[in-house]
Amino acid sequence: MRISLLLFLGLMTTGISPANGQSSQPNVLFISIDDLNDWAGPFSGNPEMLTPHIDRLAESGSVVFQNTQCAGPVCGPSRSAMMSGFMPDRTGAYGNSNNMLKSTLVQEYATLPEYFSKNGYLTITRGKIYHAHSTENGTDRGQWAWDVYVPGSGGTPVDKTKYYSRRQGIFGGKKVKDAPYSDPRGSEFGWGPTVGGKEEMSDYKTAQWAAEVLQQPSEKPFFLAVGISKPHLPWYVPQEYFDRYPLEDVVTPIVGG
Repeated sequence: MRISLLLFLGLMTTGISPANGQSSQPNVLFISIDDLNDWAGPFSGNPEMLTPHIDRLAESGSVVFQNTQCAGPVCGPSRSAMMSGFMPDRTGAYGNSNNMLKSTLVQEYATLPEYFSKNGYLTITRGKIYHAHSTENGTDRGQWAWDVYVPGSGGTPVDKTKYYSRRQGIFGGKKVKDAPYSDPRGSEFGWGPTVGGKEEMSDYKTAQWAAEVLQQPSEKPFFLAVGISKPHLPWYVPQEYFDRYPLEDVVTPIVGG
């Protein structure tokens, strides 16, 4: 089986030729990782980070792009550009509140999965690929773009006794009086171990689902998109991941001049 690998910043795509040899069209595995930044071994953004699986992927014949740019520095515009092929200044999707589906340009041209579908592919997805937007009919997660859309599931709450939150002014599970930088508005800049293990995490369940899909036979070539939400904040992860970074071994980065 011929395998071609491409590893991008926060994005991996893998083309796999069908094993039965009945089609010359390769299957495509598209993995989107939210807010990965350069915090992974191949990009050397933080040498303390432990990313053995991504490191192995990068070393196994992948093409690693060291000088890449994002179309927009926040989630919505970046994802809109990736999925539509048009920059924010063309679609008008400059912020997370802008739904690219309302753009005349996006309405006129097929998005990435729609293009695959129109060219003989079965398109399948689960996880965060498009940015979510509230609508009159519920939440738009881009489900309209896929032949098969599987809603995500899973998740486990954070352990409130070991919780840290800048927004809420909580330190080690305890409220701090007059905590600096606390603000009830905005995203939750918080972290702490979860009550449950990794098997209960939504990303784990999504990855397990994708592995099962890859083992199933398909009469058509497929475009499989897998959306991984972490390391997007808040950083609620099982204790085992915090244990990999003992505080006494962490080197505080130098910020500013």
